[in-house]
Amino acid sequence: MGILEIKDFLFYKPGGLATEMPISLRPKVKKIINGVTSPRGAFGIGLFVTLFLLPCTIGPYLITGGLLSYLNIWQTLPWLVFYNIIFVLPMLAVTLFCFLGLATVTDIEKWKVKNIKIIHLLAGVIISGLGLAILLGWV
Repeated sequence: MGILEIKDFLFYKPGGLATEMPISLRPKVKKIINGVTSPRGAFGIGLFVTLFLLPCTIGPYLITGGLLSYLNIWQTLPWLVFYNIIFVLPMLAVTLFCFLGLATVTDIEKWKVKNIKIIHLLAGVIISGLGLAILLGWV
């Protein structure tokens, strides 16, 4: 996965193989999301998007869960904190920026589009580094 992310940094094409939602599905998903007007609808679309993206996102959870299952709680906690810093903190930051009015969803989308190649590079380096650490037995 890390190599595919780095490939998308070097030769970016929207909807890249295994790293982004296919271009053909984006307008359909966006139309469905924009049509949601109730909490029940938001929950339903959240469930749909989660199930749709699950094949792309579950890999790290399975690998990490498998590795951490051999450790005791005190050995596991630092790794979980590390995971949350890398993967959860950026999502919380985006949510906080929007909540505080420092940015809008449109601002963040524009920033993402402008920096998508760098995002793919960072993701590729992190994923490849973790993969290498696993292969070398460092984790």
